[in-house]
Amino acid sequence: MGRHQKEDLLDALAKEADCAYLSELRDRGFYPSIVKALRRIDPEAYSLSEWNEAICYITGEREKAVDVLQAANCLGEKLEQGHFVVKKG
Repeated sequence: MGRHQKEDLLDALAKEADCAYLSELRDRGFYPSIVKALRRIDPEAYSLSEWNEAICYITGEREKAVDVLQAANCLGEKLEQGHFVVKKG
């Protein structure tokens, strides 16, 4: 039995982090909320490609995680450390 997702990962993160707009996921002021949101989201509810896309969208860096748990942890660590360049759109 497959589970149907109602929203994609970026939308879920924005909603859980109380972002009014998807672009606020790139705002450093929201990083603590996004990290908390990551703890409430089941990583396995989303595909690896969605996780890699989320990492790239939020941090501006491309990562090639090998599984969804690694990708979720990678995103959380990047947000907590702030060791990346966010591209302004």
